[in-house]
Amino acid sequence: RTDYVYVPGIFVGNAGNVTGSARKHATASHIVGTLYLYKWNGTEYEYMDEVSGSKTVGTLGLEINFYCQEGVQYKGVLEVVAYTNNIGEFESIYYCETCD
Repeated sequence: RTDYVYVPGIFVGNAGNVTGSARKHATASHIVGTLYLYKWNGTEYEYMDEVSGSKTVGTLGLEINFYCQEGVQYKGVLEVVAYTNNIGEFESIYYCETCD
């Protein structure tokens, strides 16, 4: 089991940033997570980047910095698997925001 803290995208000029974190519950042996970044191309979300990590203790924090285009919508997706007795429990959360 995990608790999520998802920080929405932050845009300052053309500098974009998206972060997410997951805190491991005591019953899980470890968590593995990936933060994905997508860009809306007018038809569908197009993959841009990803970052992954794992934790056996505490909180897993992931971050992607990117160049954002004005008027374009970006989506961050945080996917985490928490393992207990070698059985994984998958959870996912996402956030969309347009670069001003």
